[in-house]
Amino acid sequence: MSDLMKFNSTPSDKKNIEVMGDAEEWKAIAMKLWKLLDDIDTASDMFKPQKNNFYEYVIKKSMERHKFIKSNGYNLILTKECLTNINEK
Repeated sequence: MSDLMKFNSTPSDKKNIEVMGDAEEWKAIAMKLWKLLDDIDTASDMFKPQKNNFYEYVIKKSMERHKFIKSNGYNLILTKECLTNINEK
């Protein structure tokens, strides 16, 4: 395997993941990632793009964030159901 292939590993390829940082850092990362996905969803409402296969795929993927973290519109909430969903493929 070439050195470049290590960057193409899938998220489920746990042998390539090194966990670093404390809980507060992970919380900050989760909040930023949530905001990025939320911004993608908001942009689809704002700009009314052409609804093609790419658009449908991106919106579907951005909505999957609700399986892993819940939101009441103000706070992010990690539930027992969310923790169960983390291990799905």
